[in-house]
Amino acid sequence: MKDEPKASKRFAPGSLVCKLAATYRPDEVLVRVDVLDPPTPAGFLVDRELVDPADFPATSEVDGRVRVLVLSVENGEALVEVPGEAISVGPRVLVSSRLVS
Repeated sequence: MKDEPKASKRFAPGSLVCKLAATYRPDEVLVRVDVLDPPTPAGFLVDRELVDPADFPATSEVDGRVRVLVLSVENGEALVEVPGEAISVGPRVLVSSRLVS
């Protein structure tokens, strides 16, 4: 099992496991993350430079990572801020700390 980010990583840049899909704009990506509260996927429109991989097929959703700001980590949960335009919730979301590095 992956260790939780250390307290020194709070309010620090991090990356979050996510799903990536292309949009009609070449500089933008749809990012989907699994959030804890509410327990549902959340969507964000994010600049392509903030995701890895930045290049992927436009016809499929791929596993990836998005840069985030880690605000707090406690009891297996991490509060992170996802850059970009929130579609369903956010920009701050509660996720499992296992998904943050």
